Amino acid sequence: MDMCWKKAKFTTILKIQLASTVLMLTAAACEKRVAENARPKTDCFPDRYTYSAYLRENGGAGAEVRDTAIFVSGVSFPETYDWQKDTAFGNSGAELVLLRDGKEVLRLKCGAEEEISPDADQHHLVNGRLYTEYRSKSETVIKRDGKTLYSFMGRELLCGLILRGDEVHTLGRELGGEGLAYRVNGKIRYHIDKGKFFDSMTGNPFYRSGVLYEDEGLVCFSFLSEDEDGEHCILYKDGELEELNIAPKYKVLDIRQIGGRIHILAKDSLGTVLICNGKEFRLNARDYVSEACVMGPVDGKVCVFGTYSNGLRKVKCLWSEETGSSTMDKSTRIFPSDASCPSISTVIGGLMIRDDGITHLIEEGSDWYFPSFLVGQKCGKNFYLALNPCSKGSHPFIWKNGEKTGTEINGFLSAIEAVPL
Repeated sequence: MDMCWKKAKFTTILKIQLASTVLMLTAAACEKRVAENARPKTDCFPDRYTYSAYLRENGGAGAEVRDTAIFVSGVSFPETYDWQKDTAFGNSGAELVLLRDGKEVLRLKCGAEEEISPDADQHHLVNGRLYTEYRSKSETVIKRDGKTLYSFMGRELLCGLILRGDEVHTLGRELGGEGLAYRVNGKIRYHIDKGKFFDSMTGNPFYRSGVLYEDEGLVCFSFLSEDEDGEHCILYKDGELEELNIAPKYKVLDIRQIGGRIHILAKDSLGTVLICNGKEFRLNARDYVSEACVMGPVDGKVCVFGTYSNGLRKVKCLWSEETGSSTMDKSTRIFPSDASCPSISTVIGGLMIRDDGITHLIEEGSDWYFPSFLVGQKCGKNFYLALNPCSKGSHPFIWKNGEKTGTEINGFLSAIEAVPL
């Protein structure tokens, strides 16, 4: 299987000109610091207090005390194995690796016996912990840092994952079926026999947690159910179901509660529209129709990012309720930060990084493998990007504000996460 089909290459100076139209929201420092006891401690590296105290006590005079730890997950193959072709999938000797600040802190064998998959979309970095999903012929296994948390009968593909204290909340879609399941620590909290989510675990860069998210303290997700009466758009909010009345002319692309208000992203014959409190906001020109769109908040403002086509040409577009639309090159990828760091960074054509109004050259003449938007994250004034060169013999590296930190991994990096200490 050729894993480099998701590659992008900078070709003309026109892309730099297009890049200048990219919407850049004002960057702000990460002011929120999560309490020490907000995350579970881990067995494979020190907790936040111990780590910070160690730096202070052993760094010496003038030593820099870090306020952020950078976690990176990746898949490493034997040095002689061509991971891009992956001809021995399932029996390649792959290992799942977790790095903290560039140093390896965890290495797990992949395979059926270990119940760990080498697929990038089955690895989830949450608060510095590495969660994995694995499906056998009859059950689904969820692990954290290689240790089984729980398993349940049935084969589910995770479409959302969040933590609430010691509880692991997941949304799953049945493989080989049409059912959807919301679980807490593996036990079903809500189930529907026939339905579909509007999103996936790695489909919306505004939400690292996938379809499942929290808004104003409520666990939320939306889905489309189907019965003998037709299709129904449903919003789930902490155990309560709300059916939304949407005109038949619209095809719904996504539904999100943002800041307590319900936002509906849809399209009709005239293009893409955002509906909130009965008001409609047209997001694109009349002759362009959305092929795929997602939405989410950036600094309290609703943004929509998607691909549009007029039958002859495809473009990417970022729309904000504050500043309107910005058209981009069709290969552009966006990497918004978390809520405490309002800004948007972009990768243009796989060659240029646009961040805080500055355009950086990554590496001329290179192609890249992007497993998902999870390989990039903004935290404060720093933008982190895990890059996977497609050129044979090259190793992935971490890019931070123009500086590169190499790795010895023969394979790819699947996600990066900046965690406040």
